[in-house]
Amino acid sequence: DATGNWKEFRQDENGDGTWDFNQTRTANAVNEITDISNTPSDIWATPSYDKNGNTTTNPRPDLGTNATMTATFDAWNRMTKLVDDSNSNILLENQYDGRNFRIVAKEYTSGTLDQTRQYYFTEDWQCVEEHVDTTSMPRRHYVWGMRYIDDLVLRDRDITPSGGLMSERLYYLPDANWNTTAVVSDSGSVQERYEYDPYGNLRVFAADYTPRSSSNYAVHYTYTSRECAPAAGLYYFRNRWYDALLGRFSSRDPIGYVDGLSLYRIYIALSRVDPTGMQYMIPGDMLGGSGLSDSEADAMLEGQQVTSPLGQAQKVINSLIDRIKEWPENRAKAWCKKWHEKQKSDDWLDKLPSCPCSQNEIESGSDFYESPPDKATHDGCDVCFRSNASGITAPAQQCCYDAEGLITSGSGAGTADHTNSQKNVIGHFIDDVMPFLIC
Repeated sequence: DATGNWKEFRQDENGDGTWDFNQTRTANAVNEITDISNTPSDIWATPSYDKNGNTTTNPRPDLGTNATMTATFDAWNRMTKLVDDSNSNILLENQYDGRNFRIVAKEYTSGTLDQTRQYYFTEDWQCVEEHVDTTSMPRRHYVWGMRYIDDLVLRDRDITPSGGLMSERLYYLPDANWNTTAVVSDSGSVQERYEYDPYGNLRVFAADYTPRSSSNYAVHYTYTSRECAPAAGLYYFRNRWYDALLGRFSSRDPIGYVDGLSLYRIYIALSRVDPTGMQYMIPGDMLGGSGLSDSEADAMLEGQQVTSPLGQAQKVINSLIDRIKEWPENRAKAWCKKWHEKQKSDDWLDKLPSCPCSQNEIESGSDFYESPPDKATHDGCDVCFRSNASGITAPAQQCCYDAEGLITSGSGAGTADHTNSQKNVIGHFIDDVMPFLIC
């Protein structure tokens, strides 16, 4: 429909021109599914949601007629528990750190805890190591490439009972949208293959395409190289969980209507990916070593796709600066006029906390955090702090100090950011830095 909800899904399973499966859906004003009907057999349960829009009842037609899972979410809309409603067995439990990274997964078999997996990440949210249970030795190592946040190159795995020996190495082969299509050994021999429908439902095959019910190598980074939780039937897209059966996310978009009018829709197509579960990105130049093409840079400078691609922000900003230098004077003036109209309201400044007069005072409170990189861009200060912001586009205060206390003028003084520079680097560049370069 006009807001991106599926109204109908049809499938011809044998190509004879007859629809073997026909599903209709209805949704409410906030994109929550209120009814699912199917012909010839009605085996899908209808999802239900909590007041924050999290999917608490998940249909699992692959497990039986009207089969469901119940999900529990915490106050930050993070899924912490999944239960099989047919037998009340726990399927999965998750724990998160203050960065929103899932750092612990408790995996269950027939309701009994099978293993506790601990994840260790880079600052760009790439898992580089996994431990199991209480062992101090890693059981898996991951190596990531430079082309993209989910450019998974290889995995080393400890398959020995005693642990401590990474005896299995697999190389990952992705397609253009970073879907893992196969894993190969050191010798280059294909060990396993993977295929997907357009929305990520996974099929596993041996090297000779013999179907398998699950991976023989515990390969979990599959659809768009995001992690699949097999027992849950869901993918972990960092900020949200994704349900491939429903073809949509299990929670509302944390940054709202940036990509479109649906809060649950996954904006993945032949030329798009969504590694953070918040906003689609375009593979290729945008996330590679060359930065942005001219057309991509122009689109971004006019307000499109302003969320920072993780790990590539500086390359993108360099591309934007290069493009700005090529703009004719009349285009720069038009951009500045549009920026002034957009920014002339200063109501947002009134909502920011005031800067304390001394460094001791700001350090004793909890409204600010130290931001060491800011010292390099505020000549004359000793230290800078930023206020805690609630979202990726939320404004933030900046307070800089020298030995005398709060700096209120000159190059060392802090400047309030209309767009949070820590959570949305490229948006901050366009909203707060670019005007000083060209206006």
